Amino acid sequence: MASLSVQMDLSAHIRKHALSIPGKLQLVQIAFAKALEIIPRQICDNAGLDSTDILNKLRMKHARGEKWIGVDVDGPDGVRDNLDAFVWEPSLIKTNAISSAVEAACLIISVDETVRNPQSEAVSRLPTAENLTAHRSANVRSPTQVPKRRREPRNER
Repeated sequence: MASLSVQMDLSAHIRKHALSIPGKLQLVQIAFAKALEIIPRQICDNAGLDSTDILNKLRMKHARGEKWIGVDVDGPDGVRDNLDAFVWEPSLIKTNAISSAVEAACLIISVDETVRNPQSEAVSRLPTAENLTAHRSANVRSPTQVPKRRREPRNER
């Protein structure tokens, strides 16, 4: 028995809101909505259900306003009204889990924007192919330019 109607309802609201936003921010919100659907998808996969089919059913029902529809791993349809089935989700736990995940993602993004990797910056300053061949040919000595090695006399006893 699984519910997860909260994630699907949030995903539906975020997708609907994302359609009103122009530019890259729309893509960010759609990706966030898709991330909320990972847990219901994984529960479907773990239960041996067709996750794509069930998520499509859930999206369709939540788009119609049926906000209590969630995953049903026991039933033949794969979805059910969790309010009628007396499956309730503690809102405080859901709120804390989602807000903690969002805070962690924002922290990772902010760290990614502020930390620089000197090695990757050095790669961008590497010589081009033309400069590299010119550099190699300038460092290659002809046999006449190679200094001869002095031969040391052997100490024979």
